[in-house]
Amino acid sequence: MSDLVKFAGGPPANPEELEKGLKNVAQSIQGSTGGLAFLRLLKSGVYAYGAEKIEPQEGSQWAINPYSLHHGFACWGDGELLDERMVPFTQQPPNRNELPDYGHAWDQQVAMQLQCLNGEDTGTNVLYKGTSTGLRNAVKELINQLIAQLQKDATHCVPVVELEADSYEHKKYGEIFFPVLNIVKWLSVEGQDTPAGAIESDESEAEPEAATTAAPTPEAEPEKPAPRRRRRASVEGQAEEVEPEKPTSSNRRRRRRAAAS
Repeated sequence: MSDLVKFAGGPPANPEELEKGLKNVAQSIQGSTGGLAFLRLLKSGVYAYGAEKIEPQEGSQWAINPYSLHHGFACWGDGELLDERMVPFTQQPPNRNELPDYGHAWDQQVAMQLQCLNGEDTGTNVLYKGTSTGLRNAVKELINQLIAQLQKDATHCVPVVELEADSYEHKKYGEIFFPVLNIVKWLSVEGQDTPAGAIESDESEAEPEAATTAAPTPEAEPEKPAPRRRRRASVEGQAEEVEPEKPTSSNRRRRRRAAAS
């Protein structure tokens, strides 16, 4: 039995160093989603989550956990995920040149967790991750807005978004959809909210007199949509599996409804 513990080079000099090393390894290995359903933008421009491809309710709002933002790389081969290495945004991403060679390229990947705050999907937690250019651009814009928000009001740093989609025409693949994460308000960790428009301009702070004489009316809460039957997205596939060209024209739109199954 004693032979089992005679490791080459001897035992770790300090158990704390072992714990630190194990934590670093655990953060870089993404072996599962932690039980969260995957959120995807399908080729039809419709969002869906889970194995059943459930379509989020129109007008639903989703809080993004800023502490869940991860980046790194994923290696895909013939439609199969061969490996991925992800770390929190507070850490430097892995060195692409030091990653294993599987005969396929390692693509930059981003990931984040969202929770629905209203409607039929209230309380649903999902993981949104991918290597597409559209998602990476959306996350980059999200981070830029998050940085600006932290500089203005660090207590409200949880963005709440509506899931939208835009598209452009690709010369080879036709219409390509990409995600648009429209921030509608900011939450504190405790759940208190601040409308997104309340922090977009500094002029209101510089002119308090004008604000008192013509104070803007608060935005009315949208009416709750009438109850509807739960539907599944009927189109298979995931948006932007190919590296798209730069868009030649853009047609901004709200998220489209899935065709009735």
